[in-house]
Amino acid sequence: MDIRDCFNSFTDAEVLSGDNAWTCPRCKVPRTSEKVLSIARLPSLLIVHLKRFRFDGRWRDKIDSLVTCPIYDLDLCSGRAAAIRSDLYDLYGVCNHYGNLNGGHCKSALSI
Repeated sequence: MDIRDCFNSFTDAEVLSGDNAWTCPRCKVPRTSEKVLSIARLPSLLIVHLKRFRFDGRWRDKIDSLVTCPIYDLDLCSGRAAAIRSDLYDLYGVCNHYGNLNGGHCKSALSI
């Protein structure tokens, strides 16, 4: 998976239903709805923290999916609205968590 796929997933529409349904503040009735996140403005310095653990009821598990990222010229605006200015990002460093849910440590894997 590429870091751009992560950003695209972050901005995909999410249906809220069942226990996650939106509750109307007027009638107090849970309603199936759609939540969409968007990025209005990109910062000059971008720090990304990826979700590394998943929860399924009482069970927790570490996400071990490899996420790739270009070292130079990451463009998060390609295919997006022209209202977002096109910034290119260069990778400065990566910090990985080694271990499991009960312990471990973070170690710098790359520093350019």
